[in-house]
Amino acid sequence: MPNEFDNSPIPDKVMQGVQSHITVVDIPALTVEVSNLSMNQKAFSASILQSTHLLDSLATLSFQNEIEFAKIMKIPEMNGVAKKDVAELKKLLTRQGKKDQIQGYVNTSRSRIKDVMPSAPVDDGAVMPKGYVLGSDFSISCSYGDDDKSKTVSTVPLFISGIKHNSASGLEHVTICWFKGSTWSSVTVEKMIIAKKSMIVDLASKRLPVTSNNCDGMIDYLFAYEQENYESIKKTKVQNQLGWTDGMSGFLWGREFIAGDASSCPEVEFVAREPGDEQFADGFVSRGLYDEWAKLANEMLDYPHVAFTFYASMLTPLLSILAVKNFTLELANRTSTGKSIALQFAASAWGQPELQDDSFVNSWNVSPTWPGRAASLLNGLPMFMDDTKQAMKNDNRRDAGSFVADTLFLIAAGRDRAKGNVNGTERVPAFRTVLFSTGEFPTFDNNRDGGTRGRALCLCGDPFGAEDASTKVVVDRVDRGTKKHYGHAGPRLVKFILEHRDQWDLWNEACLEISTRMAGAEGMTSIEMRLVAYIAAVATAIPIIHAALPELRRDKKVPDLLAYISSKVRNEAVDADTATQSLRSVIDWITANINRMFTPGLALQGKQWSSEYICYCDMDQNEDWTYIGLESTALTEHFRLNKINPKETYRNWQAKGWLVTNGSSRGFQKQVPIPGKSSNSKFNKMNLYCITKESTYTVTKKE
Repeated sequence: MPNEFDNSPIPDKVMQGVQSHITVVDIPALTVEVSNLSMNQKAFSASILQSTHLLDSLATLSFQNEIEFAKIMKIPEMNGVAKKDVAELKKLLTRQGKKDQIQGYVNTSRSRIKDVMPSAPVDDGAVMPKGYVLGSDFSISCSYGDDDKSKTVSTVPLFISGIKHNSASGLEHVTICWFKGSTWSSVTVEKMIIAKKSMIVDLASKRLPVTSNNCDGMIDYLFAYEQENYESIKKTKVQNQLGWTDGMSGFLWGREFIAGDASSCPEVEFVAREPGDEQFADGFVSRGLYDEWAKLANEMLDYPHVAFTFYASMLTPLLSILAVKNFTLELANRTSTGKSIALQFAASAWGQPELQDDSFVNSWNVSPTWPGRAASLLNGLPMFMDDTKQAMKNDNRRDAGSFVADTLFLIAAGRDRAKGNVNGTERVPAFRTVLFSTGEFPTFDNNRDGGTRGRALCLCGDPFGAEDASTKVVVDRVDRGTKKHYGHAGPRLVKFILEHRDQWDLWNEACLEISTRMAGAEGMTSIEMRLVAYIAAVATAIPIIHAALPELRRDKKVPDLLAYISSKVRNEAVDADTATQSLRSVIDWITANINRMFTPGLALQGKQWSSEYICYCDMDQNEDWTYIGLESTALTEHFRLNKINPKETYRNWQAKGWLVTNGSSRGFQKQVPIPGKSSNSKFNKMNLYCITKESTYTVTKKE
């Protein structure tokens, strides 16, 4: 699109068209005719108005030759016609002349916009709407109403260059463009913006010269322009999400549309909801050289954590095809060990990975609503958030750990929080993504919500193997390399996926087969089964990634990588399981307070149960036992001090078969007769939470 255009007068061919439209006035004949009529002073004005020929001729002369028009209109005044009548007639004829001038201008070739402004970003057939004039100074004016006054609508040339339809929301957008200074500017907005005075004036912040004084005329002009040129205005499909378009026929990688079959796939453009969305989309770009990035990537395949993180980021456009749910991949380790650089490398496959620049990579220092809004932009693209310690306390009810955990739930749900308004409910788009996060500690350690365990893969440890001088050299090289070369791998993979649409069903079947086989391992818990489904998806994606990126080395044994990652993830999941954590906490508590455990042996010594005891163990003389019964008040206080949810814990223990019950206290307790005499009966019967001997071995066998 040109940035400048010729400010020369109106082209000759346009003026020729205007002249050909206007009748040439016979001034001598007109002078005689006016002179004769003015002899009847009282009937003069009526005679002129009743003669179409005289009215048109005088009106035409008023703008063709103002001097001759003034001479002729002096004649009736000299012949005795009242000055007031002559003045009113001159005013009427001048207005009619201007109206004819405008109408004649519109009906000639000058109405074709490209004839006046070749640089205008409109169709060759676009014309000015009826009644509007694009002047020699390129301002737009219009003749309004009965008074026929010519008013300026816009001080700059202003057109509609595109109409964009969002099939998901049903909304229509328009792109308006204008020329100011030496450049064309444009903005795409919902159509209602250019239909309301209170909204169109906001476009002044976009440098459109609109004010409360000219907004009415501008709205009318833009409406007329669309009506006049609707067929010639470019129509485009748009959407508010990046990634897959309707029917997965194409893919929006930032501003670039990637089509599978260009001949049958209509182009789709991204339209942001807010300025922040624009910044997010602008991060998906490429810079530098793909070959240089590939060399760096081949080095990274030597580091399991980094390699798996990269492969998982490349999985995102395959989530829908493989029917895999959203999840989170978390890199956890102490500070300054390369976690952020590993994240940066995975992001470099898709675009600008540097947090300090315009990028889709963000820190955790965001508002409570940001993760949901950002995720809703993505439909097959990864999401990156660095350093959970920056997760701020969002309100008095939640701490940072809860905020991070809530975000993990939101990502897994695949839909932002539903909202309502006075008219009903707002549309909440679904999203498909994988969240990549870093932190000094796993999210599991900062939050005891058991639901997060099945929604995140956690890789703890040094991403680059060790914290030494050689590792720093590698980290620095990755940092420098990914700032120069990025945004090449992701688009290549998307193109490969679109070009192999006939294999999508086979990929889906392969993923299901791998997932079923991995989930069939002995002793697999429900949480572990969910986690290995994510690993199975990455396993399915790896050969697809290498086929799309043949420059990547293939000498690394993928089964070894997956076995290592699976073992790490499963161990972290088991260690982080809330039921396991809470039972370990209780066992440690009992061990530290072993003198407060009551047994049958103590009863034989004549001791009785009292409030100093926290539990009862049915240990016989051979030190054989089956359960430990926990006293309710003491256990509840322990849970409170350690921020453990009692009800959730009891349910989880019971589900795992770790409780001995007989229906007492909603099925979680067992009524236990405590041996030893009391003042009222031979036995103290108490409702206790009884954990089995086998469960204590299960949670402590790794220690």
